Amino acid sequence: MAFAVPSDTQGLIHVVGRSSLDSRELEGVDCGNVRYSKNCPTLIFDRVFVPKHRIFMCGETEFAVDMVIKFSSFHRQSHGGCKSGKIDCMIGAALSLMDYNGTAKISHHKQKIIDMLYRAETLYGCCLASSYEGRKMPSGAYFIDTILSNASKIHEGKELSECIRLMIDICGGFVADMPSDKDFDHPEIGPC
Repeated sequence: MAFAVPSDTQGLIHVVGRSSLDSRELEGVDCGNVRYSKNCPTLIFDRVFVPKHRIFMCGETEFAVDMVIKFSSFHRQSHGGCKSGKIDCMIGAALSLMDYNGTAKISHHKQKIIDMLYRAETLYGCCLASSYEGRKMPSGAYFIDTILSNASKIHEGKELSECIRLMIDICGGFVADMPSDKDFDHPEIGPC
């Protein structure tokens, strides 16, 4: 069965997804929300009513593979574009800290910024190419190029991690090792 319901439908419970870099549990903080979430939540349907007009497929298993391919292709295409924007923000942060630290003219830092730029633009280019190379479907809608959308996803996984590493290196570890809010609020060490 395939269907869509609003995210605030009665009985729909969102369990916030966790990532390998998520430190909330270690810090004793849980940002979960049973009504709304992001980061690939698990959805629990607790006696959720799904009106007939919201059902797209019910037993038509011959279309299931095509539906998954279409969804995942669009997701991968847009995900890479999103991550290229995130890398752009990291570049801005790295450039600001280079200014603050007095390292703006150091050549190996400039090279790391260039590396981050080409990684962001490669991701963005894959997303654009995926759209540009799309084709018109019999329905009249356009569908992206799946090979290029998959290339975007493959690059996104590697390039975002590498850009995080480069940003940390440029910033002297400050962005990764900064004390947490709990440290600043601690009665003994916070005031220091």
